[in-house]
Amino acid sequence: MSYHILLASEENFEICIEKGVYGAVKKSSDKSTAAIISCTFGIKPGDFIFFYVKNIGIYGLWRVTTPPFYDEEKIWPDGEYPFRFCFEPVIRKFTKPVVLSDILDLRDNGKIWTFDLGSSKRKNQYTITTNEGKEVIRLLLRNNPIFIPAEQIKIPTNQRSKSLSLYH
Repeated sequence: MSYHILLASEENFEICIEKGVYGAVKKSSDKSTAAIISCTFGIKPGDFIFFYVKNIGIYGLWRVTTPPFYDEEKIWPDGEYPFRFCFEPVIRKFTKPVVLSDILDLRDNGKIWTFDLGSSKRKNQYTITTNEGKEVIRLLLRNNPIFIPAEQIKIPTNQRSKSLSLYH
């Protein structure tokens, strides 16, 4: 079980949460596409994910439910994101994100070191350590002291049925 931080725009984040699916962009170069496939294939069912919504903060916590798969169905309005996996919420709903300054404080205190937003233009997925994941959860719980039950995601059946290897 690993922890991952996924980057998304505000609009794409809302679509991901509504449909229970995340998609990584297909780059124009083969080298970039290979790196994206490699990162996506590193995400396994049972892994935990957070979303870093650009210019807002980190939201979480979801559990990956399918192996990565390839699907060209248009879901997001701003581009093609064919390298996908499905997820579901765990613990509860966190309405207030962890802001970037809190993440920078963790980095300054040596509690988080693998998540670097300076390279956010090059990557859209980051794997973080278990301890870093627990620190992010701690901050989410601090920011969201009132329990709100997690909402079920209505995943389209065609997304669940496509949980195939990227090589198929």
